[in-house]
Amino acid sequence: MTENWDFYPCRVEDEPATIMLNLGLAQAAPIAEMPVCAWLRVLLVSPRADGLSSSEEFDRLCEIGDALEAAIAEAPTPIRYAGRCTCSGRRDFYVYTASGLAAEALLSSVMAAFAEYDFDTGYRDDPQWSLYREFLYPGPRSLQLINNRRVLEALEQRGDPLTESRPVRHFVDFDADAEIE
Repeated sequence: MTENWDFYPCRVEDEPATIMLNLGLAQAAPIAEMPVCAWLRVLLVSPRADGLSSSEEFDRLCEIGDALEAAIAEAPTPIRYAGRCTCSGRRDFYVYTASGLAAEALLSSVMAAFAEYDFDTGYRDDPQWSLYREFLYPGPRSLQLINNRRVLEALEQRGDPLTESRPVRHFVDFDADAEIE
């Protein structure tokens, strides 16, 4: 299964949010051996006024993410980190696994090194991976945003300063069998 991590801004319950996810899971989801979605909700210590994470907390939140990934790599039962959502003064990490109880124990153990954070864990049956497919996975517009950003990053890496105008061509493909009104 390919690891293909990226992020996009969005709104969750009419609040600004950012979602980071493994887009590579889309080809495999749902994974029958991992029908349970578990989560770790971390309450931010110093969120920005809009509820997103602040630069003061950035490094510590990265440490939590790194600790989570390390714990998953060493977990005795199969578990996949699917993504995370930051909004409303919290960061929610989502994993898929075979055992919700084992995942909760793992997620709680990760937080032992981060005593300054209040957190909660939970899990629910999600054999169709609906949380991943309907909440974390970007819609067409957000997916286009991700792909546009990737194109710009690739151009910059190849030395393009992105200052010159370029022609833009649009293409529309209609299904030949579609009924036109």
